[in-house]
Amino acid sequence: MRFLFSALAVLLSGAALVAQVPENLVADGVPPIPPELRADPGRYLEFRAATLQSWHPQRREMLVSTRFSDTVQLHLVKMPGGARRQLTFGAEPVAGGSFRPKTGEFLVFAQDTAVFFDKRPVP
Repeated sequence: MRFLFSALAVLLSGAALVAQVPENLVADGVPPIPPELRADPGRYLEFRAATLQSWHPQRREMLVSTRFSDTVQLHLVKMPGGARRQLTFGAEPVAGGSFRPKTGEFLVFAQDTAVFFDKRPVP
C-alpha cells in the first residue's frame, strides 16, 4: 500500500493539480517528495509519436499525424526512414487525414472546428 501511494504521489506531482492525502488514508513512513523528483516525471510525459493516417495510392509515401508543438498536425513522409515534412499549421489539432483515392493529388483532413478540403497539390 505504501508503494502504491508513493507511486501515485510521484505521478500526480508532475500534474498541475496538487495531490491531497485523504483523511482516511494512513501514510505512515512515506517521506515527502523532493522538488527535483517532482520535476522528473515531465520527461516521461512529454514524448512524440507518429500515427499513420494514409498511404499514398500511387507513390511510396505516407501521411502521418504527430505533435511537435502545441497541437497535432499532418506530416508527409516521402520514403522509408525519411524525415517528416509538416503540411498543416492550424491552431486546432488535426483529427485525421487522407490522400485523395486513386490519384493522391489532394489531402482531406479534419479538425475540431471544421473539415477542410485542401485544393493545393500534395508536394
